[in-house]
Amino acid sequence: MMTEEMLVDETLNSALRDVLDKVPGLVGLVLTDSNGFPVSTSFNGEGVRESSAMGAVAVDLAGRISQHLRLGEFESITFSFRDSYVYLSTLAKNKVHILVVAEKDVNRGLLDLAMEEVKKVIERLVEDLVYV
Repeated sequence: MMTEEMLVDETLNSALRDVLDKVPGLVGLVLTDSNGFPVSTSFNGEGVRESSAMGAVAVDLAGRISQHLRLGEFESITFSFRDSYVYLSTLAKNKVHILVVAEKDVNRGLLDLAMEEVKKVIERLVEDLVYV
């Protein structure tokens, strides 16, 4: 018998896997709580916990810059590296963050469309999340 918690977890994992499958060039996605602890992941690589924690620090810093410069509420940040991108976004009133790692040749438009879909799923489910 599937509990509500298991259903939420499976729905989140499925949403992340769907994005990973739909967008060629994605390395992985990690959904974290506001402290940077992974809640759900579809990641093809090592260092998920460390990356999640560092992502939370980056989101916090970006939020502080936004406040200091009076730029409005922070939404997302993209880091560009020689061979890849890292995209961080806050969701559900900063209760959760999503970290996306992609190869440099990823189709950014396709990624943006897929991310909008997964954000909607996450927003609907975030109220049911239980952090263990």
